[in-house]
Amino acid sequence: MVKNTVKLRYLVLGLLKEKALTGYDIKVFLESFSWLIGSPSYGSLYPALHALRDDKLVTQEMESSRKIYRITSAGQQELREWADQPLTQETSLKTFLMHLILSANYSREGLTAYLQHRQSQIEAQRENLQQLLQDVESGSREPLALAYGLFMATQELQWLENVLAEPREM
Repeated sequence: MVKNTVKLRYLVLGLLKEKALTGYDIKVFLESFSWLIGSPSYGSLYPALHALRDDKLVTQEMESSRKIYRITSAGQQELREWADQPLTQETSLKTFLMHLILSANYSREGLTAYLQHRQSQIEAQRENLQQLLQDVESGSREPLALAYGLFMATQELQWLENVLAEPREM
């Protein structure tokens, strides 16, 4: 479940930048990524949509007895500001994946810089995990989790290298 309403706010804005959608359409799209980022309940999605409307970042119109949401220019500006925020060492995998889902909001140069920053972040994490694995006591179960983290970091670095090597894929 997408628990952070702020992040949900930007996911919704990003989806609405692509095209106007109903709340149901948004929910269905986000459910397709639930295995990666979680999926919001209707109890969190509709309050987020209403907050966006109240903040004048989206409009809501009735079309064929359905509420259709569209992003406003103020919503596009807020989305741009969010997308331009740099990655930090504390940037979670979920936040990174949300940025990838909304990567159409980046210029090619912006996306390249974002991915290169992530690459540096993961390289540092991988080095830290390698050191932790060397320092762990034998017989402990910690190495299993550390080895998994190291494997995932290595795989993500390989993916990042592939994507950055083929800019036309972005």
